Amino acid sequence: MNDLTNNNFANNSASGTGVLKPAGAVPRPAQLAYHNDELAAFMHFGMNTFSGLEWGDGTEDPAIFTPEDWKAEKMVQSLLDAGFKRLVVTAKHHDGFCIWHSQYTEHHVGNSPFKRDLLAELSAACTKLGMDMGLYLSPWDVHEPSYGYGDGNSPETDTNGDYNDYYVNQIKEICDSPDYGRDGHFVEWWLDGAKGEGSMAQYYDFARWIRTIREGNPGIEIFGAAAEGGIHWVGNEEGFAPEPCWCKLDSSYTDVGIQPKGQPYGDVWSVPETDVSINNGWFYHPYEKAKSPAHLAGIYIRSVGRGSPLLLNVPPTKAGDFAPDSYEALQTFSESWRQTRRIKLAAEPGQVEGSSQSELSVPENIDGLHVFGQGEEEAELTWMFPEPQSFSLISLSEPIELGQRISDFAVELLTEDDQWIVCSGGGSVGNLRLVTLDHVPGRGKGMTFKGIRVKLQALDGYTPLVLGSLGIHDLAPAWDTPELYKWLAVEAPNSVPGWKIQED
Repeated sequence: MNDLTNNNFANNSASGTGVLKPAGAVPRPAQLAYHNDELAAFMHFGMNTFSGLEWGDGTEDPAIFTPEDWKAEKMVQSLLDAGFKRLVVTAKHHDGFCIWHSQYTEHHVGNSPFKRDLLAELSAACTKLGMDMGLYLSPWDVHEPSYGYGDGNSPETDTNGDYNDYYVNQIKEICDSPDYGRDGHFVEWWLDGAKGEGSMAQYYDFARWIRTIREGNPGIEIFGAAAEGGIHWVGNEEGFAPEPCWCKLDSSYTDVGIQPKGQPYGDVWSVPETDVSINNGWFYHPYEKAKSPAHLAGIYIRSVGRGSPLLLNVPPTKAGDFAPDSYEALQTFSESWRQTRRIKLAAEPGQVEGSSQSELSVPENIDGLHVFGQGEEEAELTWMFPEPQSFSLISLSEPIELGQRISDFAVELLTEDDQWIVCSGGGSVGNLRLVTLDHVPGRGKGMTFKGIRVKLQALDGYTPLVLGSLGIHDLAPAWDTPELYKWLAVEAPNSVPGWKIQED
């Protein structure tokens, strides 16, 4: 077992009193912070921006890389203002072109007419403004001559140099420099699983890569490194976390392929990260426009609203700045997100009635609305409003510092004529679950309810159940439209080639 294991399984006895202990895997502080941040930004900008491709072939001439008006600080500030807490920068995509001055290849920005070190300038902006940074460094590199030689199983068969040496050298080049990252540090490293030419003949020394990355960035979380990385992929690039969405993986799971739903009984916490672009493509193309407010709302509710941080790509144009419609989409998203997340009414411990009550309590620094009795695998909580309420969104959560225990839930609403009607339900809850009222019979503007009843089911052996919070909200006007409910009716497929998908 590696030292990243965070299995703290400890059930309290049925007759015990005191403080509730964690059950199963729990997040590390950096993972908990990412869950609570909710929003992260991706920035794809490189040779593909100028070639018009999504996947370049590595033969592009650096002479075409000519951003006319590079706006690093302006873009970082706009993302911060919109509520994004970290920026993951694509330093090298599959075409191999590096946006920093790399001594290990000629295929970098220093040999373009622009010449300036973009990674250093973005790092300086993030350091100045207080934006955390992540780095995307593509493992697949179609330009590098050492990539894709051998039998794919052993570095000894590489006949044209060892690409692993090349990749590790670039890791060190970035991590050892104080010019890169926020104050010289990255919080996330992205190992994209896409592969193409030469991939079957290229052995990836992941253990060495991960060791080198962590030596240069203590505490970093790594996407694409299976259970050891701390962040995993949700199985699509459409912006939808799976149902259910488990924030755990089994530490014995070492396949780089992804289990999109996670593992309900996994012994290692792993953040499910939902990645999607504000446009259709990852790189900017003039013919593509930013997604509508309702589309982005659907993405938010199906990602953050299922316990998964949202990594939203906002690609700069050839000029080196976000497109006007991207700025507009960010502003509308930010305003709507803040309006929607503003609590209208929150349940307090003395206002709720549970099917049972434990003598245990949650630690003082953790939110806890109600702790149910030990051994109660099916539980109910009823919250009656002080007066009838009209709302369009319900939020509930469990304190993930104590583990992810809820396997299924259902929400019912009490009408003004004292009828309980089914609102919605689902699988996991996790750090945040958002429930819209689109399936409520007779739902209409101004419809009011007298209370909420939540039914919960625990994972086998993961009791006592604990609910962290329960609240009601109004969706922002730009989000509460028929188009939103159209998007909420869509489930994304496993849509991206390159990753090996392993189902439960």
